[in-house]
Amino acid sequence: MKLFLDDAVNAFICIFGVAIAWVLLFKLNMVAFSYFETSKFINWVFIPAGVRLISVLLFGLYGVIGLFFGALATSYHVGIDTDTAIAVSLISVINPYLAINLTKYCLKIDELMQGLKAKQLLTISFFAALFNGLTHNLYFHAHMGAGSLADFMNMFIGDFIGSLIILYTFSFLIKWLRRSIKPQTQP
Repeated sequence: MKLFLDDAVNAFICIFGVAIAWVLLFKLNMVAFSYFETSKFINWVFIPAGVRLISVLLFGLYGVIGLFFGALATSYHVGIDTDTAIAVSLISVINPYLAINLTKYCLKIDELMQGLKAKQLLTISFFAALFNGLTHNLYFHAHMGAGSLADFMNMFIGDFIGSLIILYTFSFLIKWLRRSIKPQTQP
């Protein structure tokens, strides 16, 4: 029973933490990059796209669930109805999951992602941005009469740049932490 509770607590912490990270970076993106916004859904720089990748890479399905709740929580910022909010949130979370798993399969990356290289992370980021741009714009076109090739390109570029910003920041922080924690050798 204790093991089940420990797993449930860990799952809750992952889901809640990812949702909070999404909301905070969404708000940061609104403040820092509002000038680059081309529509209520599209931004030339969208740093929460990087949260999608990091969350799914680190937490798998718990990351997907957290992203879904985070995306729902921020949907009021773009003024959409509940059905659209649910659809857009689902699209937002399914794409990184598919991109990561498809890329891991095609590039033969093991489940623990040992030896994951920068080129492979770029490939994952590329496909996540591609899937996200395509599916969002197909949805916008089919259900809202909006969405165009220009919108797709803007969303793709924004997601890709946002992912790179977060991935490289995350990579830098990990390297910095490793150096900071590394025991110092005494002469």
